[in-house]
Amino acid sequence: MSNKTQSQGDQRLKIDYLATSSLSPMPGAPREHPKSQIRLLEKSIHAFNFNVPVLIDRHNRLIAGHARVQAAKNLGLSEIPVIRIEDLSEAQVKGLLLADNQIASLAKSNDKAEAQLLLELSQIELTIDLEATGFYLAEIELKIAGIDDPTLG
Repeated sequence: MSNKTQSQGDQRLKIDYLATSSLSPMPGAPREHPKSQIRLLEKSIHAFNFNVPVLIDRHNRLIAGHARVQAAKNLGLSEIPVIRIEDLSEAQVKGLLLADNQIASLAKSNDKAEAQLLLELSQIELTIDLEATGFYLAEIELKIAGIDDPTLG
């Protein structure tokens, strides 16, 4: 195992808390977030809290986390965790914005693993709305119903 640590230049990443009102979207951000996605994020934040810091630049512009910030504002959260990225040039910030969105979109779901997790969660008494997982109830039912489908994987 390596002893290397991920750092920003000579300083380690630091989580701060900033007022949601002090954050602004990055001009030209390439993603649009439908209301349905924001509502699911609201359910997720309500169930699991706001646990993933957003990335911001030195001007408090969002690099990553635009939809989560909107959901937080809708829920009335006054502040959220942020990681300020200060050592990148303006071009690098824009590159990171694109990379964060594009690389994440390349992931593929393992339908069988999702179905198994959803089945496990549906069989225990939860104190959360199962839609907080990001799946609508109809999707959950279909995934669970097809759990033995040999084409899933």
